Amino acid sequence: MIPRSRSHKKTKPSARQMADYVPLYYRVYRLLLQHIREGEYDEHTPLPTEAEFAARFQVSRVTLRKALEILEADGLVVRQRGRGTFARRPTERNRRTSFGGLIENIAHFQARTSTTLLRFERMPLPADAALQLQSSTGAEGLCIVRIRRDATSPFSFTTCYVPEPEAGLLDRDTLGNTPVSTALERAGAMATQAEQWLSAAPAELEVAEALDVASGTALISLTRVYRNAEGRPIELLNELYRPDRYEYRVNLSRTDQGDAPRWSQVES
Repeated sequence: MIPRSRSHKKTKPSARQMADYVPLYYRVYRLLLQHIREGEYDEHTPLPTEAEFAARFQVSRVTLRKALEILEADGLVVRQRGRGTFARRPTERNRRTSFGGLIENIAHFQARTSTTLLRFERMPLPADAALQLQSSTGAEGLCIVRIRRDATSPFSFTTCYVPEPEAGLLDRDTLGNTPVSTALERAGAMATQAEQWLSAAPAELEVAEALDVASGTALISLTRVYRNAEGRPIELLNELYRPDRYEYRVNLSRTDQGDAPRWSQVES
């Protein structure tokens, strides 16, 4: 689950191949989502019928229905018996969680989600994890694998590696629903710095079954390295997210009005 180091020679999927992993229903969903966000559909006028949408997008009604079900779960469409389906403007409540911040989801996760623990075991750190944690190859650490879900569905598959001595601070029975970074802080190992990066990864069989998606589905891959005040890595986290539940969004402001404008991130 941890991204391979740049020196690894295994060929990675091309952008074209990654695009092919995206299910057709999800592409239709993204198109409809964009139209709703842009106000193309009036809230008081029924949307086109499933048959009309299916003909427009040249997909089956089964595919179209699955896209609408995601929008309905998001609160972006509502079905009224005998009247049709109506769009609803996005609100702060039904916006997808954004990766714009660093620790933006921890409080929400702990309060509104639950986890299933798949693995909690001491083991020699894999080479890639050892490299990110600045540990020697084969050094012992702790591997924690969990599935996180909310009331709707599972949405993330998380693999975490913790080196020694921090690994000794965590206990399987008391970890519960707590994010590992929070558990470490409570035990006295506080992270004061972190680096994270986003990528995409196809869902392997174990992950696909855990997240209830088709094998090969393109997932959002977020990797984060936490460091203590001395700059030493104390946790390596990789989270694979269903793309129908999360998206990357930042607010930008133009800071240079010249011929080559510059844009900087604005804190939301």
